[in-house]
Amino acid sequence: MRIITLSEIRSIIDEKSIIQAVRTSLVDHYKGVIKSPDPLQMTFGQDQNKLSGDCHVKSAYSLLHPYFCIKVATGFYKNSERGLPVNNGLLMLFCAQTGEPVVMFRDQGYLTSIRTAAAGALAAGLAAGHGSKRLGIVGTGHQAELQARWINAYMDIEHIQFLGAQRKNAYT
Repeated sequence: MRIITLSEIRSIIDEKSIIQAVRTSLVDHYKGVIKSPDPLQMTFGQDQNKLSGDCHVKSAYSLLHPYFCIKVATGFYKNSERGLPVNNGLLMLFCAQTGEPVVMFRDQGYLTSIRTAAAGALAAGLAAGHGSKRLGIVGTGHQAELQARWINAYMDIEHIQFLGAQRKNAYT
């Protein structure tokens, strides 16, 4: 099984190609071509009545491709205090005929983040009128930054306004 690291993934990311792949996947899912069972969720820290982390395991396969994918995504909310990223994870691609592992993407949650940003860019493009040049984003965290970058790459925005509790994280 090949292991692909975050740096390798980042070196080949092209926003327009990812947005088109996410669009195709959303359409295929709507048509019933992509099958995705209910996700598994684990939560941590609830015994102290304060959620400290979670782990989601999600999977999907396409009737058009000979592979299936399993994604493990984690969020541990105090990791920033430890100098670690809050979100992490990996994806594993398997052969749908043999079950053989093919590739592990050690993406540290990056593919999930950019997939969400690509879906946001598609939604913004559908919601906005033709030629829209202004964008408002509620939030100032990591996903807000990605949404701004990816929506701008998709729509050529001239002005972005952020609204959020943490002004120190606002992007320009």
